[in-house]
Amino acid sequence: MIATEKIERIIELSLISGYVKDDDAPLSIMLISYPETAKSSMILKFNCPHTIESTDLSARPIVDFVVPKLRNNELHHLIISDLTKVLAHRDTTVNSTISFLNALMEEGVKQNLFFGQLFEFQTRKKCGIITALTFDYYYKMFRKFHEIGFTSRFIPISFEYSGQTVLNIHNAIKNNLMFNEIVKMKKIKKKKIHIPSEIADWISIKAQDIANKESQEKIRIRVKGKQKQISIKIYGFRLHRQLRKMAKSIALSHKRDIVSWSHLAELKELMDYIRLPKNPKVI
Repeated sequence: MIATEKIERIIELSLISGYVKDDDAPLSIMLISYPETAKSSMILKFNCPHTIESTDLSARPIVDFVVPKLRNNELHHLIISDLTKVLAHRDTTVNSTISFLNALMEEGVKQNLFFGQLFEFQTRKKCGIITALTFDYYYKMFRKFHEIGFTSRFIPISFEYSGQTVLNIHNAIKNNLMFNEIVKMKKIKKKKIHIPSEIADWISIKAQDIANKESQEKIRIRVKGKQKQISIKIYGFRLHRQLRKMAKSIALSHKRDIVSWSHLAELKELMDYIRLPKNPKVI
């Protein structure tokens, strides 16, 4: 499906960001759209080293699989194709899991008492998360997520299909042309990527522009069974770091160690997909 090509490129770059050598965590991406828009298929298209792919996540998988991989420096991304399943557990489990992921995506984790089990690392371990939610579930969880800064740790990729894309998909199904290609990614040697000052200035301005635009939007939430709109304030600091990381990932994907203006041209194109659910990208 050509319509999803740019979104798939963003997912690929997020995975590549795990091999960018700097102090920031790898990119975290949340796809937000209606059901049946192939969110999970796009996420699961990429088979990348140093990742864990799971349809669910709770205390036991974290202790048994995630923590050992982090300890051995064998993990840069958790791939959770549908975050709804993680949020379907009882409140205590959900709260502990989200709290763990929240730290993992930014400041990192070093020592934690998790469901009665203590784990400790010599250095702080950071990890990106690639996941998806429907519009309705995003709104349902937004207030809780926003209060702890969970949503701002993700780059939001909000989209919907145009009438032509819907027709194209139906024609592909009718003609038995649908297929799920798996892209096997290779391990990349970690590299430091330099961003020239003039390019860094451009990214800084664009991050502030996006943050200002998002701060003007109102998010629809449900409070005690009634619809309510709330304003959100976004400074764009995290987004600024995320855009810098994405620019570095583009350079690394082209086997370069300096971000160029051609890399920035691709970043600019992909930035059009960074949207909150109120203003989804129509593809």
